[in-house]
Amino acid sequence: MEWLVAALAMFLISAVFVSRASASKVMANSPYVTSLGGVFYARAIPDEEKGTKGTTTILRVRRDQDEVIERHAWYAPDGLHLGWSPIAGKVAAMAVGGTPTKDPSERVEFRFYLGAERLTTYTTADLIKLGLWSNGLQHESRRTHGLRVVGCEQIPRTNEYVFRIVLDTNQGEKTIDFDILTGKPYDPAQAATRPAHD
Repeated sequence: MEWLVAALAMFLISAVFVSRASASKVMANSPYVTSLGGVFYARAIPDEEKGTKGTTTILRVRRDQDEVIERHAWYAPDGLHLGWSPIAGKVAAMAVGGTPTKDPSERVEFRFYLGAERLTTYTTADLIKLGLWSNGLQHESRRTHGLRVVGCEQIPRTNEYVFRIVLDTNQGEKTIDFDILTGKPYDPAQAATRPAHD
């Protein structure tokens, strides 16, 4: 009987270690496709199992053969959100995720692009400055808990578009809109001075 209890205890201990090990593993990168309104889509192909090395091609659907709009030498491991700017006449992209790291100042959460131009990059430390609740962020992870990407949204009654995120703060949820033309937090006063608003 004691032998059976000891064997059962060893089994339960090993099951806990195995489940913890597999829960902390970062999923391997894999190819994916994402689309914007059925007109534009992106093919994202990783070069490695982890990280941002790879190729992302943004295409426009055409009758006979799809048209390559942009080809980027990067891969977004946690997904890609697309938007269209009628003001710039370009596709905007929000590339989510980076290489896993413990340091919040080096952990890339997302990067913004307009056409071929990289506008800006936000790290976990940047999001903490914007209000992200920082409790428990010192672990190596590809995703930050407390961050939800909504996607591209139109500002009502304008030609302005934003990439919207929701942060968990110590005061509750906080919605932040990033201007797809600048990659910076959206400023209605600045946006109103653009020629498209005249």
